[in-house]
Amino acid sequence: MLFRDRSINVPVINYPKRKGGKKRKINMQSLSHVWRGPQIHVIQQILSESKWIAVDDTTHIQPISLTPSRSHLSSSYITSTPVLYLLVESPTASTRSALAETPPRSLAFPPLSPSSPTTRSMPSLSDVLLDQAHHLEFESVHELPESHAWPTLHDHPCVSEPVPVIDMADPKAAEFMARACVSWGAFQVTGHGVAPRLLESIDSEMRRLFALPTQQKLKAARPADGVSGYGLVPISSFFAKLMWSEGFTIAGSPLDHARKLWPHDPDQFCDAIERYDREMKALAGRLIRLMLLSLGLSDEEVEWAGQGGELPPDLAGVLRLNSYPACPDPDRAMGMAAHADSSLVTILYQSSTSGLQVLRAEDQNSPARWVTVPPLPGALVVIVGDLFHILSNGRFKSVVHRVVVNRSQQRVSAAYFCGPPAGVTVSPIEKLVGPGRAPAYRAVTWAEYLGLKRELFDKALATIEVPQES
Repeated sequence: MLFRDRSINVPVINYPKRKGGKKRKINMQSLSHVWRGPQIHVIQQILSESKWIAVDDTTHIQPISLTPSRSHLSSSYITSTPVLYLLVESPTASTRSALAETPPRSLAFPPLSPSSPTTRSMPSLSDVLLDQAHHLEFESVHELPESHAWPTLHDHPCVSEPVPVIDMADPKAAEFMARACVSWGAFQVTGHGVAPRLLESIDSEMRRLFALPTQQKLKAARPADGVSGYGLVPISSFFAKLMWSEGFTIAGSPLDHARKLWPHDPDQFCDAIERYDREMKALAGRLIRLMLLSLGLSDEEVEWAGQGGELPPDLAGVLRLNSYPACPDPDRAMGMAAHADSSLVTILYQSSTSGLQVLRAEDQNSPARWVTVPPLPGALVVIVGDLFHILSNGRFKSVVHRVVVNRSQQRVSAAYFCGPPAGVTVSPIEKLVGPGRAPAYRAVTWAEYLGLKRELFDKALATIEVPQES
């Protein structure tokens, strides 16, 4: 049976049956369909007595609305029983794979009242379906699934260039940072004061977390409308292929999630995370102060930092722990797709396995190219985010970066995203604008900008540009 909606054919795919006619759940790894053109594949299920089963009779199901270029999750109803549709769309390429998933039993919808509409919007496919249902047991996968096979990783050449390394104790550290922020948008720092034992502790806790069985990790899954918890990277919804990684985001106290992961001993994880979070906030304050000074501001004009160069206590920080398992086919897999961060700055700890690459823009001598940021013992990576790009009126570049994977080793990293306090707007620094230097961007809060990023991804920054007079 085919529904017709916006001139797009929507085939309904029913579950196979076991012998005897009984319904069975779809194997998440095996059901994959390939099509040509902007066709939508729909998997149809119904919740009956707390079990997901297939629905064969679709004659009374209302057509669902389709969102161009974005995968999403919608729900229609037969009387008061929820029917779940899982949609995967391919508007931008001639060939894509659609993955069928079995939703978790915890994903249930309340019955509709007689006055309720027959169709309602639900959270994104990535937020709910991918984060709660499509999680590989990476260690047991010996062949790269089509769902994780990217068409190309070689949009730009990969080259070796020395990434700036700056000693924060150097009297010229601010000057060196200015050069790195203008030409690279990223650099590594030493002399930062973070104890090696703390870095070893956070590395150990990340490996302990990601070594847990998938079903145990899913007990702390990030809710569809939340920030904290286990799940895929939020930018997954913008890509047709899945990334070879998993992550755990922490905004605020980690205790509730730690209790779900380690009911009998959450303290070890919490203690390490809380100590690391405090150190990252203090370091972020010192970095931002130096970066502002490097723009020509005086100590009196630097209002982001308080006494001792530490950030005010209400400044926002979010920590994301990442795992990139060893991959059977690393030349076709992507650990994390290319993106720029929405933060002021991101401070990244990376384990001894390389994988982070930054995109250097085309210049007089070379085309655009990917440069690997090599792990240095004790060093931390600093990445300029979109908000600092705005703050500097475009002088400091927010850098596009990605993560590639390898065949033999797991890589872990901890990214601390630092942003302004809630409600504080970010706009070009007054000292950096004036005659002949008009502000390039309008003022924006971090929350507003994150909303733009969720909708527009890499087009978000352009939407807040201020038109320049000719």
